[in-house]
Amino acid sequence: MKKAVIFDLDGTLIDSELFYLNLLLEFLKRKGMVLPFEEACKTVGAHNSPIWENVARAHGGSISGKALRQEYKDEFERKFRNRELDYSQMQFADVLPVLEKLRADGVRMAIASSSSDKIIRRVVEQQNWERFFSVLVSGDNFRKSKPDPEIYRYTMKQLGTAPEETLVVEDSTYGIEAGKAAGVMVVARRDLRFGFHQEKADCLFDDMREILPKISDKYV
Repeated sequence: MKKAVIFDLDGTLIDSELFYLNLLLEFLKRKGMVLPFEEACKTVGAHNSPIWENVARAHGGSISGKALRQEYKDEFERKFRNRELDYSQMQFADVLPVLEKLRADGVRMAIASSSSDKIIRRVVEQQNWERFFSVLVSGDNFRKSKPDPEIYRYTMKQLGTAPEETLVVEDSTYGIEAGKAAGVMVVARRDLRFGFHQEKADCLFDDMREILPKISDKYV
């Protein structure tokens, strides 16, 4: 029996990653910059990415990658403040039954995401998930982002569980690698859209209800 489940957020609990990629590509297009979709996909699941410096260099270096990233961040912050980003319709249909069952059975749950703390809290608010998650952890709080395992090690400390007592639910290459490096069993939502390498996951699922037997034999 696993005592706790740690969920990644984007692409795992909510179908948000394509939404974020389109925001990024639209921003760069307005700047007269082109980024192939395959390259943009490398940002998925990572808090920090070299993509900004790469794009800046590819377009003559007239702006630094740091400045370009800050411009995008400022625009995103404006959209966030104005509540132009609506997460309420992004929940995967298979999520709520699993959260309800785990809560009823006393399994502790956390979110550990590369997204900012305020985005995580906004999603939890819009989805009415406050009753499910006792711990919310953002990649903003760590020096290194996924695939570094620090975020998962920290979250387990907050939950009071050991790696063998914990299950991580992920989707991205970086997230899977972070969970495995933390010594945890990792299950991943199968996703073929972004070129993820998911073979390091202990198993893949198409419906989140498939993860229940990994948590306890009672669900078999």
